[in-house]
Amino acid sequence: MNSRIKTTPRRTKPAKPSAAATPAPAGPGLRPTKILVPVDFSVCSRKALAYAFPLARQFHAAITLLHVVHVNYYAANSEYTTFDYPELIEETRRAGEIQLGDLARSVRKKCPVETVVQTGHPGNVIVDAAKNLGIDLIIISTHGHTGFKRAFLGSTAEHVVRY
Repeated sequence: MNSRIKTTPRRTKPAKPSAAATPAPAGPGLRPTKILVPVDFSVCSRKALAYAFPLARQFHAAITLLHVVHVNYYAANSEYTTFDYPELIEETRRAGEIQLGDLARSVRKKCPVETVVQTGHPGNVIVDAAKNLGIDLIIISTHGHTGFKRAFLGSTAEHVVRY
């Protein structure tokens, strides 16, 4: 048996990008005016922020940067904790506010930006903030945990999508 595989010709030069860097306008269903971008200052969350800019410009939307200081309620309420957990949370919160302020200043040239720092379980806080702030669209990154890490730690992005 002689079978032949058809191949498609390769382009010698890569296709040139179109003049318009933003996507074509969406249908009547998607017109976000407030976009929430949760930020943990990782490379992944900065990529999510980079994806938010073209959408914010296209729809003349404002971006809300949200940083969540994760609180482990078991450690916070444990009598065996050897350090001042509430003070650690407050220091972490202050550091997050400074970093978020620096990030906001660096992106204000591109679109209107608001910052919010809250404490709690990241998935719950993101969902609650989206509801309370009247957010139309959430752009969130994931670190891609798999296997045991995902089974035991879960995924914040998955939690946000579910709720």
